[in-house]
Amino acid sequence: TGNTTVSPDYMQYRVWERQALREGPIVTNRFTTEPNAKHLPVFFYWGVGTLARWMGVRPEFVYAYAGAALAVVLTLMVFATVRRFMPDPTHAWWTFLAIMAGGGLGPYLKFAAAVPGLSEIGLVQRLIVEPVQIAPTFEDYRSHYVYRTLYDTHFLFIWIVMLGAVLALHSALVRFTPARAAVVAALFAALAVLHVYEGIVLVGVAGGILAT
Repeated sequence: TGNTTVSPDYMQYRVWERQALREGPIVTNRFTTEPNAKHLPVFFYWGVGTLARWMGVRPEFVYAYAGAALAVVLTLMVFATVRRFMPDPTHAWWTFLAIMAGGGLGPYLKFAAAVPGLSEIGLVQRLIVEPVQIAPTFEDYRSHYVYRTLYDTHFLFIWIVMLGAVLALHSALVRFTPARAAVVAALFAALAVLHVYEGIVLVGVAGGILAT
């Protein structure tokens, strides 16, 4: 894992893994000609670069094999999350396997629209093929497949922190304590630093829950 993704950002990660060894976990933006002070938090890549230096190997090696380990961690966390909400083992396993295979309705609609013969049936054309062509499914947007995420070290790390934040939020809502609230706040803040988009989404989710 790690190197099988086609993410155009991969070269950026390789630069940060080396740059952070010189500048620390907060780096300057080297992808612009404008002068700028250190302002980009790249703690994960600083960790990858530091571990690579300790091991005497290239950062790409550590990044790739870190993905293998993180894929195992995320898989276990997804299963634990499903089991939390589904005590019946049979239901839990079916749901877990569906999530790991890509999840929602979107992939099945896209599959049906691509099957020769089936996609040419009039009813299928009107109810599946044409709507899928007009309106993108949720899975058409970037990085929403769990399966795809398993092959991207960068998103594996982010999803692990995000899932941990979601589980912490659920625990705090089930039984509120100051300690649980502190864990939620810490994970939300960490996620916002790692990838601001997910941080904003989580704040929106938490705000919506509290508002209702």
